[in-house]
Amino acid sequence: DTAAVLKAVFGDDMPPVVVAGHSLGGAIAIRLAHAIESNILEADYGLRRQHLAGLVVVDVVEGTAMASLSHMSAVLANRPPEFASLRKAIAWAVKTNQVRNKKSAQLSVPPQLKQDERGVWVWRTDLAATEPYWKGWFQGLSELFLGIHCPKLLLVAGTDRLDRPLTIAQM
Repeated sequence: DTAAVLKAVFGDDMPPVVVAGHSLGGAIAIRLAHAIESNILEADYGLRRQHLAGLVVVDVVEGTAMASLSHMSAVLANRPPEFASLRKAIAWAVKTNQVRNKKSAQLSVPPQLKQDERGVWVWRTDLAATEPYWKGWFQGLSELFLGIHCPKLLLVAGTDRLDRPLTIAQM
């Protein structure tokens, strides 16, 4: 899908791009960069190695992500299925530390919700339905990241979040 967006935006005149992503978006960015460098996307989208200028990934480490997956079902089970208002959804996000401060919640929570036919606010995406794919999103991510040859940057909160392959690579 990401390759299709690049093709739609740039057509056949694709400039070199820096691919960036945060969390799951970082996993997508790594897989896209790998696919571009491997010329997997050349036939369908015209994306070749020279189109990848760089890769920036924020807060996604395979080991940390894989360890967190076992807790995701409980997180989703404790999430209210609906809210009477956006204000209440934002207040819930701050109160439960889903988002650390009110300003961030005001920006990040509303796009995750949509108003249904009853006028209540419900989650836009059924994350529980994606559970069969969770491991596949993150397995092998560190080795893929390390194998990418373009200039790349990994930003994490601290080196304690690095898994074994990334710890060895940063030494």
